[in-house]
Amino acid sequence: MSPINASTAAALANVQRVLLAPQAYGDEREWRRELAVALRGLFGVDHAIVIRPGMANPYVGDGVDTATLDAMAAFSAPPEPDMPPRLRYANAELEALQARRLAVPDPVFTRRGNEVAMGQRMEDTAMFDAVCRPIGIDDFCGVFSRSPYGDLMVFLAHGRRRRADTFVGADAEPLLRVLAPAVDAAAVLARPLAAAPALPGTAVLQERLGLTAREAEVALALAEGLSLRAIAVSLAVSVSTARFHTESVFRKLGVHRRSAVAMALLEPRPR
Repeated sequence: MSPINASTAAALANVQRVLLAPQAYGDEREWRRELAVALRGLFGVDHAIVIRPGMANPYVGDGVDTATLDAMAAFSAPPEPDMPPRLRYANAELEALQARRLAVPDPVFTRRGNEVAMGQRMEDTAMFDAVCRPIGIDDFCGVFSRSPYGDLMVFLAHGRRRRADTFVGADAEPLLRVLAPAVDAAAVLARPLAAAPALPGTAVLQERLGLTAREAEVALALAEGLSLRAIAVSLAVSVSTARFHTESVFRKLGVHRRSAVAMALLEPRPR
């Protein structure tokens, strides 16, 4: 695949547009989801994950199921007050790996590039064995923020059947280098979104917004970015029931998109 052709240039411009407009989404996770979709379209990979460790939901991706993202999150440190603006992990291997990354001037990493130069490889970590290998990741690459004001990492991976039109590994480096300055800028631009106020509890939502107890649970799940299937599993109901309550929540809140639910919950109205 030619590094830059008309379609690649258009996809690259789309990724840069999303990267530099986190405030346009209002919800930080929604922005990262959109970014992951755009990245997957640009690079043609199986999995695209946008990582912001230190947050309640550090991993958001496209082409990756919720269970895998949750398993990855288990290796990240939970958010703490006054956490330094650098990636931190509960897992010592990953924290050491990130420290080595930060010591290397190049923010672009590939399986056969910086990972080898640093003397420590991601594929030798417990997280890679526990999470990445089971979903068939065979090659990977990415770029991370070097900004002192926030953290953002893009992780791109492909399985064993690589398509001819896929950018991965060394093939992806030219595009990743073009994106690196935008990733740094995005880490700063998205920082205020990470400090969003806590959502109200179910009792408050029932009192202020006139939701039923079940609707309040669904509203909070929607605000956290859960899919219909994930909501159904978490509440032990069918997908059709989860959809019914979702439509009821939309109607009562006067919204039409999932990304608007969190904002609506933070603007309480009398019954």
